[in-house]
Amino acid sequence: MSVVAAQFNVGHLDLLDTARTSMDAAGYDKVVLAGNYVAGVAIGKCVDGAYTTADTLDAVLNKK
Repeated sequence: MSVVAAQFNVGHLDLLDTARTSMDAAGYDKVVLAGNYVAGVAIGKCVDGAYTTADTLDAVLNKK
């Protein structure tokens, strides 16, 4: 029996960076990408990602 660990495809993080840069350039600087496809698929990574997203939203909404 083999175990397959969930993981991002090669180049996934670069694609996220490109998406963020493109959204900023198009004027969507208040759109925040969030979810397991951003932070990671493991439960711990999802929780960490939620905290990071909350901090990002706080900064975006309060223009820190």
